This record gives sequence, C-alpha cells and structure tokens, in this order.
Amino acid sequence: MKKQLVTAAFYFVLIALSGSALGAARKAAPQINAAVIDVSGDWKIDGDLPREALLISLEGVVNKNGPRLYLLYGKNYPYTNVQSLLDYYRKKHHVTTTRLNTVEEALQKFKDDPKGYVVWDKRVRTSLIVAYTVAGLEDAVVVTGAQIPLVEKIGLKPVADFRGKFTGKSDLEIYQWAYDTYWNRCSREYITFIGGVGRGRMQPAIADFGMIHKTFFTDLSTRLEDRGEYDLASKIFGEMKPFGIVLGWHAYTKDLEEEYVTLASSHALRVEGLNTAPNLSFHSQIPATPGFQFKQKHKYNPNPKVEKKVYITLIQSDGLGIGAWLKPGRGEIPYGWEVIMNWINMAPAMLQFYYEQATPNDCFLGALGGAGYMYPKAIPPDKLPESIRLAGRFMDKLDLRIFEIFDASEPGTRDLPKRILDAFYKNMPDALGFFNGYGPAHTFDDRDGRPFISYDYYLSPKTSEAQAVADLEELATINPKRPYFLAFHVRESNDVKRVKAIMDALGPDFEIVAPDEFLTMAGERPTFTTRYEQPARADFSGVWKLDKRLSANIGIYKNSSFGLVKRIAQKGSQFSIETISNYGRSIRDSFLEIKAGGAPVKAPDRIRRMGYMGAYADSILTRLTWGNHKNALIFNSVLNLETSQGTYPVKIKSVYHFSRDGRQLIMTETRSSQKDGKPSVFVFLKTMPVFK
Repeated sequence: MKKQLVTAAFYFVLIALSGSALGAARKAAPQINAAVIDVSGDWKIDGDLPREALLISLEGVVNKNGPRLYLLYGKNYPYTNVQSLLDYYRKKHHVTTTRLNTVEEALQKFKDDPKGYVVWDKRVRTSLIVAYTVAGLEDAVVVTGAQIPLVEKIGLKPVADFRGKFTGKSDLEIYQWAYDTYWNRCSREYITFIGGVGRGRMQPAIADFGMIHKTFFTDLSTRLEDRGEYDLASKIFGEMKPFGIVLGWHAYTKDLEEEYVTLASSHALRVEGLNTAPNLSFHSQIPATPGFQFKQKHKYNPNPKVEKKVYITLIQSDGLGIGAWLKPGRGEIPYGWEVIMNWINMAPAMLQFYYEQATPNDCFLGALGGAGYMYPKAIPPDKLPESIRLAGRFMDKLDLRIFEIFDASEPGTRDLPKRILDAFYKNMPDALGFFNGYGPAHTFDDRDGRPFISYDYYLSPKTSEAQAVADLEELATINPKRPYFLAFHVRESNDVKRVKAIMDALGPDFEIVAPDEFLTMAGERPTFTTRYEQPARADFSGVWKLDKRLSANIGIYKNSSFGLVKRIAQKGSQFSIETISNYGRSIRDSFLEIKAGGAPVKAPDRIRRMGYMGAYADSILTRLTWGNHKNALIFNSVLNLETSQGTYPVKIKSVYHFSRDGRQLIMTETRSSQKDGKPSVFVFLKTMPVFK
C-alpha cells in the first residue's frame, strides 16, 4: 500500500511538470491484481450468512494492504452497480482479476493476511456485530463454530469466542460490554451500524470498510423510548469527532431512519448508508485517474426563456448506488441526480465512473442537508455553519451548483424555519438555489434570484402512471399562476423510462427542464409564496392505549390485569380528557375539562390510588400549561392524599409529549412524595377506529 501511495504521489508531480510526463505516468500506472468471489445468497443466519459474513471479514482484512479482494453480490442485490464498477476498473483503472469459487480457495490465497479468528454465536445475532468490532481491531475473520476447521486449516488461532457468552443478555447489555471492552481502541472518525433487516437475517456488506478503519460496530436503537440503548448510542456519538461519519444504517426492527439521522445530526455527525453498501474497502483505494477533474457534462444555460407554462424538474433520490442510473431511459430527458459528496474521499474512482457515464441531460446536485446525510434543524447551531461550508467545499470540487435538503427531525413536517434558510444562504453563497423535502413540503423563498423551492410532488413506485398524470394536472389547476414551478421528487425504485412515460402523457403546457435552469427561471420569475415553517401546536386528540412493554416504572400498571386508556379531544387550547382504568372486571372512568393556560380545575370526583400503597386522593386541583413551543402539555396537580394518619399534600407533575415519529404519546410523571425522584414513563399507542 505504501508503495502505491508513493507511486501515486510521484504521478501527481509529473502531471504538474508537463503534459508529456502525464502520458508517461498513465502508461506506467501500477497494475492492481484482485481476486473476485461471489457472495450472493439468502443472508439468513441458518442459511448462507455464515459464508457471506466470513468472506466480508476476509475482505476487510485483506484490503488493509491494498485493493486485493472484490465481492460480487448477484443481480438481485440492492446495489445494482457491483459488476459494472468492476468492469469499469478493469477498463480504466488497470485492474485485473482472478476468479475464486470457494471459501477454501479464498482462505488459502490470503492465508498470510488474517492474524486469527473470532467465533460468533448463531443463537445470538448481535454476537456477529460485536465479532466485527474485534475482527477489525485484531485483523481477524469471523466464523461460526462449524467453520473453525476451515480457518484452523490455514493455521489461524482464536482471538475471541462468543459462543454462550451473550446467552440471555439484551442488546443493551451486550453493547455495553463491547463498549467497556473495545471502545477505547476504536476509531473516533467512523462508527458502523449493521442495521437493516432483522429476524434471522443480516446484510453486513459495509463491514469490510468499517474493519479497515477499526470502527465500533453496533445496531443500537436510536429511538428515545428505548432509553438504555438510546443513551448508549448518544454517549458513543458524543465521544466521536465532530463531522465524523456514521457508516451503515439503522435496524428496521428497532427504530426509524428519522430517529437514526436525528440523533447522529444532533452530535454533528454525517450519515453515510447503507449497511448493504458493498466493497467500500476496495473502492476507497482506487484513486481517480491522474488529471481527472470532476466536471459535469450537463451544460448550464444561464439565460433560459421563461414562458407561461408549467415547468417540471425531476430529481431522483439515492439514484447512483441503489437507484435508476443503470436502468432504461437515462439520458433521454433532463434529470437531476443526488451526488453522495463524501465519495470524493471515500470512493473517488467510483464517483468518476458516474461523471464519465453522465449525459448532457444528467444534472448532478449536492446532497443531503449538510456535509453528508444530516438534518440541519438537529445539528447544534454552533456546528451548522461549518457543516454547510464543508458541503460547499465538496460542491466546488465536484462542479455542483445546487444543494438539496431533507429534514425529518420533527414528526409531521418537512419544512424549515427561517433561521435554517438564513444559514444556507449565508454559508453557501455560490449555490444557484436549493431544493427541500422528500414528499411535498411548503418552505419557499427567493433571495437575489436564488430560490429555495420545496417539492410539490413525490412519485411513489406504487403510484400508477395514470394517477401520476392526474395528480400533476390537478397541481397545475390549483396553482393557476404561470409560470408554475413544480419540483418533482422521484423515489429511487422508479426508473427514468417510467418517469418519461408520465411526462409524455402531459399536455403542451408542461415542460421538463433541468434543475439548474429550473432554479434560474424560478429566480427570475418567482410565482411562489415565501413561506417558512411556523411553530405548530401539537394535536393530542385520539384514543391512546397504554403499552406496558414500552413503559417504565409504572407500578401496578405492569400487572397484566391492569389497563389504562385515555380519550383526548382537543380544540385549540381546550381539552376534554377521559381516563379509563381497569383492574380485572373493575372499571373506573374519570373526566377532566381543562384549558391550557386557563384557570386551575378542581376535580372532586376523581380518586387516584397510589399503586398498592394505602393512599387515596380527592380534592385534586390541576393547572394545564403549554410547554416546548406548544408541542408538550404540562399538568401540575395538587392532591390531598388520605392516608391512615390523616391527609398529606402531594404535588404531581405530568408532561405529555410525542415520540419523534408522532406515533406514541409519552406521559412522564413525578410525585413530590417520591424520595428517589425517578419518573414514571407511560407510553401510549394510538388505537385506530374500525371502519365498516
């Protein structure tokens, strides 16, 4: 590897000296000899995963010494570019390949690279994730018990054996042990989340890259209600370097993308997915061709003619790696593609592949939200300007003129407050303009001809072409001013051929334009209304049923015989709250009519039992106020408890708020009479009415 780096540096010197030297340097470019082996399989723990996991770990060990092993993932793999990139490297980057067919062949060929092996427990899925941490630190491969003879045949010794070690332990306990044992040796610039699919499956393709950077591997939940895992994930994120990279993806069985990216962004970290991203340890060591410059083939027209039409611009998310780039139709119509800007450092030759394949109709734009996938509203305010400036530097290097933002850090909205737009306009002064959203959003602005436009349409792969045409025609009807600028987001699983069919079905009043020309025209003739996100008052209306599994410290309500339901009707600041509790066949109903910010309300008919303790209450006086920008409710109640010795005054504070995804109502309650001060956390799930 050192020899290759020195050689590459020498070539750059030659480029600087003369054009003739450039030709000589290219002729003398070092040959890369790589082995290739197939890992396409079912990714099941009881199926092909042991073989796939071992080979991915071998790739992570072998490629620490240069790009020497490349894995093929099959035609049905999420990343459609695996074979195409290898063909490109053969053609343009002096790569030759040798085909391997079995694990035994691969181990024999690279027997001098691994320093040992780590045994994971097939009965405890999480043990494989921890095994990758150890494998990266110790230059080891990961194996099951059944695979031990394979690796001992080439002389490897055990580094760690997790069989039985984690039996009966929770993921939190396992990851806490791994943190205590290995974190001090792990990278602070990268961390790897092996999330994605669960329930007996795993797709850890990103692990090879995580291993060469000695990262900590995990799939901790980033859902606030999973308090223990969330706190550990937050602690680890907090100990990383600012603008470090979170590799991989969240666990689909634990949390949501929005929660994962929000927590990472709150620590000023960049997310670079997915867990299924293959061969990054190989891609990262193939430099761009000496002298290559990242210049778009798309030619920007700074003076487009603006007519009284509906102008549509099409932008595809995740299009390069897992989307439509290699599918039919590309190049036939003007089209926007998000660029993963961190690839300029992580996979420069792979990025070169796309720039070289682009047609004049392919317009690249910077993404997404920051210097990587980040939610700007969640980024600490003191770090936001630097995140935007770092993204701007990437854009300069990659010849990008447009930036795209998507922020799902708050449930129910994809809009942005004025302060976020101020930051982008100030710290990205060379951008032609900005796009915002995923599904439709409502943030719009225009400053000195540099528009900020939200998507008005989202094309789901489930939407029929006829329905999409009808939707676009209706949007044109309800936006009657001309020109009307309609930003159209295309989900990655659509292809350009399908999108073109939709566009072809529209009338002559519709015209497709490239994203840069679209923004230029919109800046010249804006017909949209300037609008920012406004603080919204939360709506607590609904029927909410206690989820005991998610709740904590709730006393008798953990008992299977107890139940708790709240029916909340809200009109502005006026609330009607019915609480229904049951114990076996005994049911108690209580009502509270109260106004947030209004006078305290006395509820003499309400009786609260203090768990199994002998204390009852009446004469409850409750005051309700708004909290947290009207996204939380704070109930302060004064009770006179009737005890065996008389009465005792107690204050109770209950705070209602929503989980980040808006699907859970969380009530955190504390009592002044409790010595430990530990709150009760009641988590309610919304129950839907049955429509017949």
